Amino acid sequence: MANTKVFSSEKLEEAYARVQNGLENYQTRLDGVSNDIKTLERALEASKFNLETWVTVREYCEDPQSNGQYDQIGHQIGWAPSGDRYRLMYRRSRWKPLIETPIEIRLEMHEHLPKLVTAVGKAVDPEIARQAAEETEKANLERLKAVWGEGDRAKTERESKKAKPGANGADPEQK
Repeated sequence: MANTKVFSSEKLEEAYARVQNGLENYQTRLDGVSNDIKTLERALEASKFNLETWVTVREYCEDPQSNGQYDQIGHQIGWAPSGDRYRLMYRRSRWKPLIETPIEIRLEMHEHLPKLVTAVGKAVDPEIARQAAEETEKANLERLKAVWGEGDRAKTERESKKAKPGANGADPEQK
């Protein structure tokens, strides 16, 4: 099949070619996100889990007020009452069913639904809460190792001892 040019500008043609697959799959992605939200909502509703559960997914500060203070704004997703039933909800300044939010919100919050499911699991089963705490602790240790490097701390301590007078067994007072 011949590659037909769409645009007269070569730069525009190249830019469009780079994003064309993403554009073609965009509607499929949107449908998948909406379907996941509806499916999770039905599953939680079927479980009869009626304990309000929220997770904060993003916090930031808005422009300073006249007194110099900042308003901290949190974006949260949760399982909470809406009318006569529980629903997946989005909360910033107001609550709204997640499926009824603009698509850009649904796309962003979709990535955080596993965090909400984990929070629900912690509320349901203490063993899940214990496992999640262990996983968090393990992940924190791995991050520290990545930052400090495994063994680098001991190496730094050895090198600092060598640099100090008398570190090699010699008395610094002796000449």
